[in-house]
Amino acid sequence: MCSSDGCLNSLFDHHIRCDDCKRHFCHSCDKSIHFRLPFHKRIWLNTESSKVLDHTQFIKENGSVSKQEVPVPVFIPSAFQKYQSSSLSIAAGNDFCIVITANGRFDLSTALFCCNSCECTFDFTLDDCILSGFWPSVPDKFTFLCCSQLLTLWHHLKLLTPGTSEQKFLETISAMLVEGSRCPSIKTSMFARASQAHEFTRSLTDSRIKQMDTLSCRACIDERTGNPFLLSGHPDANHKLTRTDRKNERPARSWYGSEVIAGKELNISKSGRLIFLKVNMLSEEILRLKAVYDEAWSYLRYFCETPIFSESLLDVDESDDYDSDTDSENDEVV
Repeated sequence: MCSSDGCLNSLFDHHIRCDDCKRHFCHSCDKSIHFRLPFHKRIWLNTESSKVLDHTQFIKENGSVSKQEVPVPVFIPSAFQKYQSSSLSIAAGNDFCIVITANGRFDLSTALFCCNSCECTFDFTLDDCILSGFWPSVPDKFTFLCCSQLLTLWHHLKLLTPGTSEQKFLETISAMLVEGSRCPSIKTSMFARASQAHEFTRSLTDSRIKQMDTLSCRACIDERTGNPFLLSGHPDANHKLTRTDRKNERPARSWYGSEVIAGKELNISKSGRLIFLKVNMLSEEILRLKAVYDEAWSYLRYFCETPIFSESLLDVDESDDYDSDTDSENDEVV
Protein backbone atom coordinates (compact mmCIF):
# COMPACT_ATOMS: atom_id res chain seq x y z
CA MET A 1 0.00 0.00 0.00
CA CYS A 2 1.22 3.52 -0.83
CA SER A 3 2.59 5.47 2.17
CA SER A 4 1.01 8.74 1.07
CA ASP A 5 -1.91 9.94 3.19
CA GLY A 6 -5.27 9.04 1.67
CA CYS A 7 -3.81 6.93 -1.17
CA LEU A 8 -5.08 3.34 -1.54
CA ASN A 9 -2.97 2.25 -4.53
CA SER A 10 -1.21 -1.07 -4.20
CA LEU A 11 2.55 -1.50 -4.65
CA PHE A 12 2.68 -5.06 -5.99
CA ASP A 13 4.12 -4.53 -9.50
CA HIS A 14 6.36 -1.50 -9.04
CA HIS A 15 6.76 1.42 -6.70
CA ILE A 16 9.19 4.23 -5.79
CA ARG A 17 11.18 4.33 -2.58
CA CYS A 18 12.46 7.69 -1.31
CA ASP A 19 15.53 7.52 0.93
CA ASP A 20 14.92 11.08 2.20
CA CYS A 21 11.21 10.73 2.92
CA LYS A 22 11.72 7.17 4.23
CA ARG A 23 8.49 6.14 2.52
CA HIS A 24 7.22 4.08 -0.42
CA PHE A 25 5.03 5.79 -3.06
CA CYS A 26 2.99 4.82 -6.04
CA HIS A 27 3.71 6.48 -9.41
CA SER A 28 1.05 9.21 -9.04
CA CYS A 29 1.94 10.22 -5.48
CA ASP A 30 5.65 10.19 -6.29
CA LYS A 31 5.16 12.66 -9.14
CA SER A 32 2.92 15.02 -7.16
CA ILE A 33 5.29 15.08 -4.17
CA HIS A 34 8.75 15.03 -5.73
CA PHE A 35 7.95 17.51 -8.46
CA ARG A 36 8.47 20.08 -5.69
CA LEU A 37 11.26 18.08 -3.97
CA PRO A 38 13.79 17.35 -6.71
CA PHE A 39 16.76 16.88 -4.36
CA HIS A 40 15.48 13.64 -2.86
CA LYS A 41 17.06 10.32 -3.75
CA ARG A 42 14.40 8.10 -5.34
CA ILE A 43 14.74 4.45 -6.33
CA TRP A 44 12.34 2.69 -8.66
CA LEU A 45 11.71 -0.88 -7.54
CA ASN A 46 9.97 -3.51 -9.64
CA THR A 47 9.78 -7.29 -9.62
CA GLU A 48 12.99 -7.73 -11.63
CA SER A 49 15.39 -4.86 -10.88
CA SER A 50 15.86 -1.43 -9.32
CA LYS A 51 17.00 1.91 -10.72
CA VAL A 52 18.00 5.26 -9.24
CA LEU A 53 15.73 7.88 -10.79
CA ASP A 54 16.96 11.24 -11.96
CA HIS A 55 15.20 14.33 -10.64
CA THR A 56 13.50 14.77 -14.04
CA GLN A 57 12.39 11.13 -14.38
CA PHE A 58 8.97 9.90 -13.31
CA ILE A 59 7.20 6.54 -13.66
CA LYS A 60 3.98 6.10 -15.62
CA GLU A 61 1.17 3.76 -14.71
CA ASN A 62 2.34 1.14 -17.22
CA GLY A 63 5.87 1.13 -15.70
CA SER A 64 7.63 3.17 -18.38
CA VAL A 65 9.94 6.08 -17.55
CA SER A 66 9.05 9.61 -18.65
CA LYS A 67 10.97 12.89 -18.37
CA GLN A 68 9.55 16.22 -17.25
CA GLU A 69 11.16 19.60 -16.61
CA VAL A 70 11.33 20.39 -12.87
CA PRO A 71 11.53 23.95 -11.49
CA VAL A 72 13.75 25.21 -8.69
CA PRO A 73 11.85 24.73 -5.39
CA VAL A 74 11.20 28.22 -4.03
CA PHE A 75 8.79 29.87 -1.61
CA ILE A 76 5.71 31.64 -2.85
CA PRO A 77 6.38 35.43 -2.75
CA SER A 78 4.73 37.45 -0.01
CA ALA A 79 2.79 39.45 -2.61
CA PHE A 80 0.87 36.28 -3.57
CA GLN A 81 0.19 35.02 -0.06
CA LYS A 82 -3.11 36.89 0.07
CA TYR A 83 -4.43 34.55 -2.61
CA GLN A 84 -5.58 31.04 -1.86
CA SER A 85 -2.92 28.38 -2.19
CA SER A 86 -5.16 26.37 -4.52
CA SER A 87 -5.11 29.20 -7.09
CA LEU A 88 -1.32 29.35 -7.25
CA SER A 89 1.09 26.87 -8.76
CA ILE A 90 4.74 26.70 -9.67
CA ALA A 91 5.75 25.55 -13.12
CA ALA A 92 9.03 25.15 -14.96
CA GLY A 93 10.22 28.21 -16.81
CA ASN A 94 11.99 28.42 -20.13
CA ASP A 95 15.47 29.15 -18.74
CA PHE A 96 17.96 26.47 -17.77
CA CYS A 97 19.30 26.53 -14.19
CA ILE A 98 22.09 24.58 -12.44
CA VAL A 99 21.65 24.05 -8.70
CA ILE A 100 24.54 22.81 -6.52
CA THR A 101 23.68 21.17 -3.21
CA ALA A 102 25.49 18.89 -0.77
CA ASN A 103 24.14 15.98 -2.85
CA GLY A 104 25.73 17.30 -6.05
CA ARG A 105 24.56 19.07 -9.18
CA PHE A 106 20.95 19.23 -10.33
CA ASP A 107 19.97 20.52 -13.79
CA LEU A 108 16.61 22.22 -13.25
CA SER A 109 14.54 25.01 -14.76
CA THR A 110 13.80 28.45 -13.37
CA ALA A 111 10.60 28.76 -11.35
CA LEU A 112 7.50 30.33 -12.86
CA PHE A 113 4.57 31.38 -10.65
CA CYS A 114 1.20 30.76 -12.28
CA CYS A 115 -2.22 32.01 -11.20
CA ASN A 116 -4.88 29.47 -12.05
CA SER A 117 -7.67 32.07 -11.86
CA CYS A 118 -6.38 34.81 -14.18
CA GLU A 119 -3.75 32.66 -15.93
CA CYS A 120 -1.02 35.25 -15.26
CA THR A 121 2.60 34.17 -14.88
CA PHE A 122 5.46 35.81 -12.96
CA ASP A 123 9.15 34.96 -12.88
CA PHE A 124 10.90 34.54 -9.55
CA THR A 125 13.26 37.34 -8.49
CA LEU A 126 16.55 37.62 -6.61
CA ASP A 127 14.72 38.09 -3.31
CA ASP A 128 12.71 34.92 -3.88
CA CYS A 129 15.89 33.06 -4.73
CA ILE A 130 17.83 34.12 -1.61
CA LEU A 131 14.86 33.71 0.74
CA SER A 132 14.47 30.16 -0.55
CA GLY A 133 18.09 29.38 0.32
CA PHE A 134 19.82 29.70 -3.07
CA TRP A 135 22.69 32.04 -3.90
CA PRO A 136 23.44 32.99 -7.52
CA SER A 137 26.94 33.63 -8.79
CA VAL A 138 25.71 36.76 -10.62
CA PRO A 139 22.92 38.88 -9.06
CA ASP A 140 20.97 39.42 -12.30
CA LYS A 141 21.25 35.86 -13.66
CA PHE A 142 19.90 32.61 -12.22
CA THR A 143 21.64 30.09 -14.43
CA PHE A 144 23.86 28.92 -11.54
CA LEU A 145 22.62 28.62 -7.95
CA CYS A 146 24.30 27.27 -4.80
CA CYS A 147 22.35 25.95 -1.86
CA SER A 148 22.92 27.92 1.35
CA GLN A 149 23.43 24.70 3.33
CA LEU A 150 26.36 23.77 1.09
CA LEU A 151 27.87 27.27 1.40
CA THR A 152 27.47 27.13 5.19
CA LEU A 153 29.21 23.75 5.24
CA TRP A 154 32.10 25.15 3.21
CA HIS A 155 32.27 28.21 5.51
CA HIS A 156 32.75 26.13 8.67
CA LEU A 157 35.01 23.60 6.96
CA LYS A 158 37.59 26.13 5.80
CA LEU A 159 37.55 27.90 9.17
CA LEU A 160 37.98 24.79 11.29
CA THR A 161 40.45 23.13 8.89
CA PRO A 162 42.70 25.93 7.57
CA GLY A 163 44.34 25.15 4.25
CA THR A 164 41.43 23.09 2.88
CA SER A 165 41.32 23.21 -0.91
CA GLU A 166 38.17 24.55 -2.51
CA GLN A 167 38.90 22.52 -5.64
CA LYS A 168 39.11 19.27 -3.65
CA PHE A 169 35.89 20.14 -1.85
CA LEU A 170 34.08 20.46 -5.18
CA GLU A 171 35.69 17.25 -6.42
CA THR A 172 34.22 15.50 -3.39
CA ILE A 173 30.77 16.80 -4.31
CA SER A 174 31.33 15.68 -7.90
CA ALA A 175 32.23 12.18 -6.73
CA MET A 176 28.74 11.87 -5.25
CA LEU A 177 27.30 12.83 -8.65
CA VAL A 178 29.04 9.92 -10.35
CA GLU A 179 27.29 7.49 -7.99
CA GLY A 180 23.95 9.09 -8.88
CA SER A 181 24.69 8.92 -12.65
CA ARG A 182 24.42 12.68 -12.99
CA CYS A 183 26.68 15.26 -14.59
CA PRO A 184 29.75 15.69 -12.31
CA SER A 185 30.88 19.02 -13.78
CA ILE A 186 30.92 21.95 -11.32
CA LYS A 187 32.53 25.27 -12.27
CA THR A 188 34.90 26.43 -9.55
CA SER A 189 34.70 30.11 -10.54
CA MET A 190 30.90 30.17 -10.31
CA PHE A 191 30.95 28.48 -6.92
CA ALA A 192 33.61 30.94 -5.67
CA ARG A 193 31.45 33.95 -6.62
CA ALA A 194 28.39 32.59 -4.86
CA SER A 195 30.53 31.73 -1.83
CA GLN A 196 31.93 35.27 -1.66
CA ALA A 197 28.42 36.76 -1.66
CA HIS A 198 27.33 34.33 1.04
CA GLU A 199 30.43 35.10 3.13
CA PHE A 200 29.79 38.82 2.89
CA THR A 201 26.21 38.56 4.17
CA ARG A 202 27.38 36.30 7.01
CA SER A 203 30.00 38.89 7.94
CA LEU A 204 27.39 41.65 8.04
CA THR A 205 25.06 39.50 10.15
CA ASP A 206 27.81 38.53 12.60
CA SER A 207 29.29 42.02 13.01
CA ARG A 208 26.18 44.24 12.90
CA ILE A 209 23.41 42.04 14.28
CA LYS A 210 25.08 39.37 16.43
CA GLN A 211 27.94 41.71 17.51
CA MET A 212 30.46 38.89 17.07
CA ASP A 213 34.25 39.18 16.84
CA THR A 214 35.12 38.23 13.27
CA LEU A 215 38.87 38.84 13.67
CA SER A 216 39.59 35.63 15.58
CA CYS A 217 40.57 32.21 14.26
CA ARG A 218 38.19 29.58 15.60
CA ALA A 219 40.64 26.76 14.91
CA CYS A 220 43.48 28.17 17.08
CA ILE A 221 42.76 28.48 20.82
CA ASP A 222 45.11 30.03 23.36
CA GLU A 223 45.76 27.39 26.05
CA ARG A 224 46.25 29.99 28.77
CA THR A 225 43.18 32.14 28.21
CA GLY A 226 40.96 29.76 26.26
CA ASN A 227 40.24 32.49 23.70
CA PRO A 228 40.92 32.18 19.95
CA PHE A 229 43.95 33.88 18.44
CA LEU A 230 43.58 36.92 16.21
CA LEU A 231 43.79 36.28 12.50
CA SER A 232 46.71 38.70 12.29
CA GLY A 233 48.82 36.22 14.27
CA HIS A 234 47.68 33.19 12.29
CA PRO A 235 50.00 31.85 9.57
CA ASP A 236 47.13 31.50 7.10
CA ALA A 237 46.32 35.21 7.48
CA ASN A 238 49.83 36.54 7.01
CA HIS A 239 49.49 37.06 3.29
CA LYS A 240 50.91 40.10 1.57
CA LEU A 241 47.85 41.97 0.35
CA THR A 242 48.86 44.67 -2.10
CA ARG A 243 46.81 47.39 -3.69
CA THR A 244 47.84 48.33 -7.21
CA ASP A 245 46.55 50.92 -9.66
CA ARG A 246 45.77 49.34 -13.01
CA LYS A 247 45.35 51.21 -16.23
CA ASN A 248 41.74 51.56 -17.42
CA GLU A 249 40.53 49.64 -14.38
CA ARG A 250 36.79 49.77 -13.87
CA PRO A 251 35.99 51.26 -10.44
CA ALA A 252 34.32 48.71 -8.18
CA ARG A 253 33.32 48.58 -4.55
CA SER A 254 35.11 46.15 -2.27
CA TRP A 255 33.04 43.47 -0.53
CA TYR A 256 34.23 44.41 2.95
CA GLY A 257 35.17 48.05 2.35
CA SER A 258 38.10 49.00 4.58
CA GLU A 259 37.47 46.36 7.24
CA VAL A 260 40.07 43.95 5.85
CA ILE A 261 42.41 46.15 3.76
CA ALA A 262 42.81 49.80 4.81
CA GLY A 263 41.76 52.40 2.28
CA LYS A 264 44.14 54.74 0.50
CA GLU A 265 43.42 57.43 3.09
CA LEU A 266 45.16 55.11 5.62
CA ASN A 267 42.48 55.43 8.26
CA ILE A 268 42.94 53.00 11.14
CA SER A 269 39.66 51.28 11.88
CA LYS A 270 38.56 49.49 15.03
CA SER A 271 39.97 46.23 13.70
CA GLY A 272 43.33 47.91 13.14
CA ARG A 273 43.42 49.18 16.72
CA LEU A 274 42.68 45.69 18.00
CA ILE A 275 45.54 44.32 15.93
CA PHE A 276 47.93 46.97 17.27
CA LEU A 277 46.83 46.13 20.81
CA LYS A 278 47.60 42.46 20.19
CA VAL A 279 51.03 43.39 18.78
CA ASN A 280 51.82 45.33 21.96
CA MET A 281 50.82 42.34 24.06
CA LEU A 282 53.10 40.12 21.99
CA SER A 283 55.95 42.62 22.45
CA GLU A 284 55.58 42.40 26.22
CA GLU A 285 55.65 38.62 25.95
CA ILE A 286 58.87 38.82 23.93
CA LEU A 287 60.49 41.03 26.58
CA ARG A 288 59.54 38.53 29.27
CA LEU A 289 61.05 35.67 27.27
CA LYS A 290 64.23 37.74 26.76
CA ALA A 291 64.59 38.15 30.53
CA VAL A 292 64.31 34.39 30.96
CA TYR A 293 66.93 33.92 28.25
CA ASP A 294 69.34 36.35 29.94
CA GLU A 295 68.96 34.55 33.25
CA ALA A 296 69.66 31.19 31.62
CA TRP A 297 72.75 32.62 29.93
CA SER A 298 74.09 33.93 33.24
CA TYR A 299 73.82 30.45 34.75
CA LEU A 300 75.68 29.06 31.73
CA ARG A 301 78.53 31.54 32.22
CA TYR A 302 78.74 30.63 35.89
CA PHE A 303 79.26 26.95 35.11
CA CYS A 304 81.78 27.75 32.38
CA GLU A 305 83.91 29.78 34.83
CA THR A 306 84.28 26.89 37.26
CA PRO A 307 87.68 25.02 37.30
CA ILE A 308 86.06 22.02 35.63
CA PHE A 309 85.86 23.88 32.31
CA SER A 310 88.74 25.54 30.47
CA GLU A 311 89.03 29.28 30.70
CA SER A 312 89.44 29.41 26.94
CA LEU A 313 85.74 28.68 26.48
CA LEU A 314 84.95 32.23 27.52
CA ASP A 315 85.40 34.96 24.97
CA VAL A 316 85.83 37.67 27.58
CA ASP A 317 87.88 37.36 30.80
CA GLU A 318 86.30 39.66 33.33
CA SER A 319 89.40 39.58 35.60
CA ASP A 320 91.64 40.81 32.76
CA ASP A 321 89.24 43.62 32.03
CA TYR A 322 89.25 44.64 35.68
CA ASP A 323 93.08 44.65 35.83
CA SER A 324 93.42 46.68 32.66
CA ASP A 325 90.95 49.23 33.98
CA THR A 326 92.84 49.59 37.29
CA ASP A 327 96.19 49.95 35.48
CA SER A 328 94.87 52.76 33.35
CA GLU A 329 93.55 54.54 36.40
CA ASN A 330 96.96 54.24 38.13
CA ASP A 331 98.71 55.64 35.05
CA GLU A 332 96.45 58.69 35.09
CA VAL A 333 97.16 59.30 38.77
CA VAL A 334 100.94 59.23 38.24
